[in-house]
Amino acid sequence: MIPHSDELIVGISDSETPARLSVSGEIDIDTYEQFKRVISEAAARPDPVIVDLTGVRFLGSIGIHVLLENHSRLHSVQARAGSVVARALTLVGFPKLTAVTVR
Repeated sequence: MIPHSDELIVGISDSETPARLSVSGEIDIDTYEQFKRVISEAAARPDPVIVDLTGVRFLGSIGIHVLLENHSRLHSVQARAGSVVARALTLVGFPKLTAVTVR
């Protein structure tokens, strides 16, 4: 059994354009409200934001739903190439996915 963590770590960097919202941890029913809030806030910004999910270990369907609801106001979503997050977003046809190689 995989240990469950209800901690979601979020940070935003405005030092580059577009701004980058970095998320790490697990996005599931326990962290859904926090994830929904930060994605909604990012989507409401006047300039598009890159959502960096390279640190996310698990992305439940509820997290995919939040991203799909807000995708038109996001610059792009980045996920680790070959990760379960990238595969899940590819399967649902997420329109703004960028798979990145992280060293």
